[in-house]
Amino acid sequence: MRNFGIWSKNRWEWLATQVSAWYSCACVAGFYDSMDDNAVCYIANQTVMSTIYCEDKYVAKLLKLKQDGRIEALENIVNYDNSTALKAECEAAGLNLYTMEQVIEEGGNLPTKFSNTPTKDCIQFMCYTSGTTGDAKGVKLTHNNLLHDVESFMEKVVIGPDTVMISYLPYPHVFE
Repeated sequence: MRNFGIWSKNRWEWLATQVSAWYSCACVAGFYDSMDDNAVCYIANQTVMSTIYCEDKYVAKLLKLKQDGRIEALENIVNYDNSTALKAECEAAGLNLYTMEQVIEEGGNLPTKFSNTPTKDCIQFMCYTSGTTGDAKGVKLTHNNLLHDVESFMEKVVIGPDTVMISYLPYPHVFE
């Protein structure tokens, strides 16, 4: 299983990254803005993630954590804000720094059929607590779990063309 992380506020790139994971049977773990370096390292190392998608403000933090040997498996950073300002420093630390634009362009050149089509038992998301009472705790959520959640929601909530919903939950809080 391929695991990767997303460290960002709610934005369209977060959702695009998540949806791409659904189609390729990859597992995502989200980081909260409130997480400190220890929690980020703990989750990244526990899930053995090689790629983290993030906002520009987290690139330098991830680079420092890699330089300090605190995130072992990290090989790739994808910057949602499309900056490559730290590209040379990342390369010196053994990291590849990509922009979201590059990832989208490369993805457009791939065949539309994935060789690893997800099944209902694929782990789609690792939902971690914020870690306020010690190390963050992770829960594995499969495609089947999420499909049942949506089905249950649709039975109880009527959504029509005039429906408006507001939520302030961050995307890592899987309820969103």
